[in-house]
Amino acid sequence: MGLLTWQKVLLILVSVTLIGGTMTYTDLYGALFNLKGMNVTYSGDTYCDEECPAYINVTTSYWRVCFAHYNNTKYEEETLFKKRSRSRTLHVNLYNIDNIITTELLLDNGTYTPYDMEVDWLVPARGAGNWRFIKDGDCWDRKKINKINLVSHKEPEQQIKWSFKVGDYVDIDPVWLGEESDDVEINHLNYQTDELSLGNNKFSQTSYLGFINYKEKDEFKSINMTLIDYGTHWKTIKSVYYPTIPKYADEWSEFNNLFEGNNHSIKVRPIANHVNGIINENNTIVYLDAFDKNIDLEIVAYNNHLLRKIIIKEYQSDELSFDFEIDIDTKLDYEVADKNEIKTSIVLNSSLKEKGIIFGEGKSSTIMYPMKVWDSNNSFEYIDYKLYQENGKLYFKKIISKEFLENAVYPVYTDDDTGVQNPGTMAVDASIGTKSWNNVDNAKLSDNSYTLAGFEPDGLIPQDTTIKIVKSDASLGGEDKGTDANLPAADAYRVYGDATDLWSESWSDTDINNANFGVVASYTYTVVSNYLKATNFGFSISGTIVGIKAEIEAKWAAPLDRMAPNVDHIRMTVYFTAGADTCTYTSGNWVVDCSDNCIITEDIDIGANTLELDGTGTFTILADVVADRITKQIGCQIINAQGDGNILAVKLD
Repeated sequence: MGLLTWQKVLLILVSVTLIGGTMTYTDLYGALFNLKGMNVTYSGDTYCDEECPAYINVTTSYWRVCFAHYNNTKYEEETLFKKRSRSRTLHVNLYNIDNIITTELLLDNGTYTPYDMEVDWLVPARGAGNWRFIKDGDCWDRKKINKINLVSHKEPEQQIKWSFKVGDYVDIDPVWLGEESDDVEINHLNYQTDELSLGNNKFSQTSYLGFINYKEKDEFKSINMTLIDYGTHWKTIKSVYYPTIPKYADEWSEFNNLFEGNNHSIKVRPIANHVNGIINENNTIVYLDAFDKNIDLEIVAYNNHLLRKIIIKEYQSDELSFDFEIDIDTKLDYEVADKNEIKTSIVLNSSLKEKGIIFGEGKSSTIMYPMKVWDSNNSFEYIDYKLYQENGKLYFKKIISKEFLENAVYPVYTDDDTGVQNPGTMAVDASIGTKSWNNVDNAKLSDNSYTLAGFEPDGLIPQDTTIKIVKSDASLGGEDKGTDANLPAADAYRVYGDATDLWSESWSDTDINNANFGVVASYTYTVVSNYLKATNFGFSISGTIVGIKAEIEAKWAAPLDRMAPNVDHIRMTVYFTAGADTCTYTSGNWVVDCSDNCIITEDIDIGANTLELDGTGTFTILADVVADRITKQIGCQIINAQGDGNILAVKLD
């Protein structure tokens, strides 16, 4: 939530004009989103062809903001102003704003370059799904969702990152991805890793630790969590689990775990009002006043987990509790696990604070994560919850303390969250620092579920002081890429390394593919945190390593004036050049790596040169191959599969 007065926001806008001479939508939004009482949500990464939308939802609890063109009026030179001194309505002069947003274009070498784009600012029109251009007199009204649709145009294959960033409060950076089609060389390697062709025999593999792909008939495909309306519920089937989200708040939502041939369900039903859900642009189902006036329920399906979130919009002076009925497959055993993953049996009516519930066993198990509460000023704490039985049914009750609610900045949020264990490995390495990390698996996916180190009371903002690579032998690299810069107040990725940075090390592809390969991060505030360690990224590289990039999405949090670093996600990208295509003859001697298992379908005459068949594998000929000399290692088998091909040589060694 923004915290600045309108006078400070005006100073930001004035300084932008003085420095740059012009003001863009990027400058305007970045400043306005910092206003006191502003909350902003936005659409994430999106595949688009030529026309690309970007959705932003703005809620404002204090200011009303109205837009118009004020050229040829007494306000012509103003950008942000009041018409009456005591008014809570701010006015924006669109005449002084260019319809430009700041973006970055992905280049062939894997880096981004600044790239300004013109955009159309659209707002909802009459009729479901209709939009129109913003016009004079349109306003962001208090206590409602004000919707923005920014539409721009690009080439289908381009990948563009757009962003609004002012200070530490606002950092919005989704990506317009090139349309994924048969022409785009994206290879989904496993559940967590994609490979992208960058041209000129150069490739990158990016691993997200968490799920980005699902398996369909032994083929990996990109997860698509877009919800489909089935009349009585919403659902998606392009993921490692099937989420079912009901049309009414008091009905069952279901988490159906299908990972690696698994098939079991966890159902949850809130004791709530019978209110209708509405799907918004963020693929979130919203049930207004589900529990009481100004206490809403939201349900959103992420790549590996189904999140139920309660939003408390107005000040509460007493403790609040919420009850949910839970239905578990009878074939499932379940137990609790603390932050150190120590498991114990469930005891009904006992506190489960800071503990999760694990259903089933092994990598196909389902987890209900520890429940927490947070406010609009980054204050955060784990909450008390317990399982209990009533009339033969199983329930859980979550309790938000009076102390937290009395001191919170509203809206206040609390969650319960059911998911599949992500494939990567997160751990704590205590070889540095004194503060450990809680719930480290939360860093496997960018979903606003955090791992955090211990809180300190003095309010010093954490800094990323130590960032190192983890090598295949589990030792740490010598180069430290820590920046000693304060973490922001809002989630943002910090990038360490790039497409040509080898972190002062020599690498083989087997080093990268090793499960030990990864990155560690330590933060300094009053104390120094232990290393947060991410490994087992699932790379599958064959070639020469030319660059390594690590990205860590983090922010600070300060519940009740205690400070701690929060990490939302860690991902890594490795850049490499592929080995030569030994199955294709170019000139001179022809050296074939038989592990490529070449199949020759056209006649080839290499003249007075040697055909050298090395390694172990096969060399299948369906056409004539002519050479002056042939050499062959024992492990390479020549196959004349259809009897219609020959190897002709002056000498066969």
